[in-house]
Amino acid sequence: MFQVSNKNPIKNCEYFQNHVGHVFFGNRFVTKADIQKYFKTPAVSLHQIHSNILVHSMGVSEEKKADAHWTIETGLGLLIKTADCVPILFLPENQGLPIVAVHAGWRGLVSGVIQNSVKVISHPEKYLTFIGPHIRKEHFEVGRDVGEQISNFIGSEKHTYPHPDPKKQYISLTDCTKEILKNLGFSKCFVSKRDTFSDQNYPSFRRDHAGERLWSFISLFDRPV
Repeated sequence: MFQVSNKNPIKNCEYFQNHVGHVFFGNRFVTKADIQKYFKTPAVSLHQIHSNILVHSMGVSEEKKADAHWTIETGLGLLIKTADCVPILFLPENQGLPIVAVHAGWRGLVSGVIQNSVKVISHPEKYLTFIGPHIRKEHFEVGRDVGEQISNFIGSEKHTYPHPDPKKQYISLTDCTKEILKNLGFSKCFVSKRDTFSDQNYPSFRRDHAGERLWSFISLFDRPV
């Protein structure tokens, strides 16, 4: 479902469109300004705080403190920035339904950011869900206390894996996210294969401890295409 398209402003970025709208996942070379310029769409971002807060974006304004936002406005892009966390974009298959963009790190995940974010979606079966580039389990090590929080929230330890250090665990944010989405009724889920930690084309806070971010974008078309 994800594809590398000539419509991408930077080679090897992931892009998808249907007749309602489109989604785009950048890399370390794509800026917020690049996205707005290329797609000719004003776009709003958030002041992300690793929370479970969802806000309604109704136009370009000051960044609101939140980690998810939604809109039903055509011609307005929603942006999420990440650097190992999971970007999730919800694109409807029919007109007249909202789009949603979510930043889900482990803190947001265990506080219910995904569950809160889809409260504006009444028909999950009418949506395509896209999980963008993020850190994979081979590189996402956490303390056992964090692993326990995640397992308790999910209700299972099946997404935690042994670590050479008994005080640590590996966690699959991919599988945690997919399971939450499935339990919420989102069966059409497409996952990027890009690992932000191992792929130098992507920003990774755990690898570089720097301020670079990956920008993810979603918007509704002004009219069907």
